[in-house]
Amino acid sequence: MSMMPVNNDTFEKEVLGDDTFKMMFIGAEWCGHCKAMRPGVMEFSAENPEIKLCYADADESAELAEKFGITSIPTTLVFKDKKEVLRKVGALSKQDLGEIVKNYR
Repeated sequence: MSMMPVNNDTFEKEVLGDDTFKMMFIGAEWCGHCKAMRPGVMEFSAENPEIKLCYADADESAELAEKFGITSIPTTLVFKDKKEVLRKVGALSKQDLGEIVKNYR
């Protein structure tokens, strides 16, 4: 599974629509750290197809970024039982993502 794009209109359904564990990355096309993080996220996604990974562009979904108080990108939000349970700011490695799943899933 690749990252599912979400925006202001689809966030509620795609991220909070059920109680399953989800990770959402908020970034932007111009962000170098976001681009650097993408290969690891895609590899993680391929190795963990049961985990729903979502991506929101902070510029295209400014309302969503504002709702979560995003002031720096990339930001990774982890949701479980329809609630944010973890927030990490900055680029994360594939190993970092694995640790998050291990600790919060």
